[in-house]
Amino acid sequence: TEVDVYEEAARLVGYDRIVSTVPTGPLLGGSSEATTAFRRAHMLKELCASLGLIETINWSLVSEADLLRCGSLSAQAVRLANPLSQDHAWLRPSLLVGLLQTLRRNVTQGVSDVAIFEVGTIMPSQAAAERLQLGIALSGFCTHVWHTMIPCDFLTLKGLVQAIAERLGQGAITYAPASLSWAEPGQASTLMRDGTPIGSLGQVARSIAHALDIEQGVWVAELSLEALLAAQASTAPIHAPTTVPAVKRDLSLFVDARTPFQELHRAIQETGAPLAGGVLLIDRYTGKQVPSGQCSLTFSI
Repeated sequence: TEVDVYEEAARLVGYDRIVSTVPTGPLLGGSSEATTAFRRAHMLKELCASLGLIETINWSLVSEADLLRCGSLSAQAVRLANPLSQDHAWLRPSLLVGLLQTLRRNVTQGVSDVAIFEVGTIMPSQAAAERLQLGIALSGFCTHVWHTMIPCDFLTLKGLVQAIAERLGQGAITYAPASLSWAEPGQASTLMRDGTPIGSLGQVARSIAHALDIEQGVWVAELSLEALLAAQASTAPIHAPTTVPAVKRDLSLFVDARTPFQELHRAIQETGAPLAGGVLLIDRYTGKQVPSGQCSLTFSI
């Protein structure tokens, strides 16, 4: 054929005598919507890395045993018609499965302090479309220096999620108690923005952690990437610095032990506006001096 003639001519002339050139051609860019989505996802990864998290990329296909172990196998889970192996027979309905496997491999190899994240797609059900999610997993100590060791806990994870939301220019994120199949009872919350759920976070049930040979606490969050980035502010808000020094006041209150923190936080901010520039909970005390069923909370304003 024609190309065979070219090859023979090149061989006779000598390959070394043919000048090397770089092929040229038009570069067709993707849609502006796809480009914007890619840039936002990449920006979110950089943000997570700046907060001390390490990116991990896990299989999107998982086994039935993994789903059962994590409480993620439901009638809506999607199974491949012709899987290559039983270890990769199901489309993951959650990033939790892969994050726990990565954490298990680290812990069993002696790396007990783990802070990882993943941005990936999930298939929650046969009727739903693929969704892009952000998953975060913490275990061990978040601060590990010679004079102090601070273990990861629910508040550590909550702080990371709050920092991500604030840096994305999101509105107020609220938390509602939740009962999740994979979470320890009383240690899970649903994240809400403008009354709409955007994800969940909590402590992985001890039974699940033990089944994975993890003998330490594990905290996981999973958020909708679309919801996180949909309301991203185009420019960060800028506030002029105050012209006078700040004045700090501490306020201690006796409240019902079941009163949600966010209700008190919101009440103090609304009552003290616009002077209450920051409200921070610095102490929670229960003892003999506190009436039964109550606790003492101290806020720094």
